[in-house]
Amino acid sequence: MSENLHVPSYRRHKQSGQAVVSLPDGLGGRKDVLLGKFGTQKSRHEYARVIREWEVNGRRLPVSPAAKREISVNELILVYWQFAENYYIKDGLPTSELDSIRHASKFLKRLYGSTPARDFPI
Repeated sequence: MSENLHVPSYRRHKQSGQAVVSLPDGLGGRKDVLLGKFGTQKSRHEYARVIREWEVNGRRLPVSPAAKREISVNELILVYWQFAENYYIKDGLPTSELDSIRHASKFLKRLYGSTPARDFPI
């Protein structure tokens, strides 16, 4: 899978008139971060700070240490996929099992992706 080198752009938030940047969370979702009054030097500095923090965090949204963190079904799928890519290999090539996992993961992500893994219906 190729890495996307696109840096999210600084733009005007239509509803509030503030500057905003939409950051990918690394799991297929996005989060808007308001930066202050659009066009000001202060909002440009805030944009640069937010982008630096996002880059340092591996292009994922930083998590506040104070925030209680629960793993989501999306995160669990990602961890399992990383395991599967290295496990389901025969003669140096991926096996067809990866296609089955990819297909099942799409439905799981769509139905339960943002659900905390501990709340997943078994």
